[in-house]
Amino acid sequence: MQSIKNGLVFIAVFIILATSCSKVEDTVIHHPKDPNTTYFPMAIGNYWIYHEFTLEPGGEVPTGKIDSTYIEKDTLINGNLYFVYKSSLSLQWEMIMRDSSSYLVNYLGEIFFHAKSIGDTIFREVNLNPLGDTIFAQYRIMHDGPDQIQLPAGVFSVLDATNVQLFPKAVSGPKERIMNNFYAKDVGLVFRNYFLYGKQHALKLARYHIEK
Repeated sequence: MQSIKNGLVFIAVFIILATSCSKVEDTVIHHPKDPNTTYFPMAIGNYWIYHEFTLEPGGEVPTGKIDSTYIEKDTLINGNLYFVYKSSLSLQWEMIMRDSSSYLVNYLGEIFFHAKSIGDTIFREVNLNPLGDTIFAQYRIMHDGPDQIQLPAGVFSVLDATNVQLFPKAVSGPKERIMNNFYAKDVGLVFRNYFLYGKQHALKLARYHIEK
């Protein structure tokens, strides 16, 4: 994979860890970008394991940390079937998600991904101060990702759900932060980048298991 340093700005973001997984050999997975398939397979027992990197002046540096997510169970909310994503490191962390007509949404209705909305803004949030000035805004925009991205788990063709955060009143630090979320067909989230404690970080898929 080309260095991710070019063109990527990172933001702080939740990441999660899983308990155990079997070894999956590195493979090449190159799927056409067909919107009529799933980019976020959901089944109890699915897991995704990531290696963490920091971006330093000399290039990418592995942190030695392994972050992952797994689907623990499903649940019904207002008659809709949701899947509960858990972290092996934090008993408090969870994400409750479902496939709503090919939209990846949480139980609050926030849209995280939609393959058929390339070029569209699928989520927006704006916070104002008492004077009506914007102090924070967040947008999620769908883009075509790289035709191929090289990761520890293999080579993937991806779509990008790009988060853009704006801090127009920021005195120090960037006024705009961008986080890329690369999803691969029949696999799920394979790459994400973010800020953590002032450093640029990236998560790359290393192993995964999808229930058939």
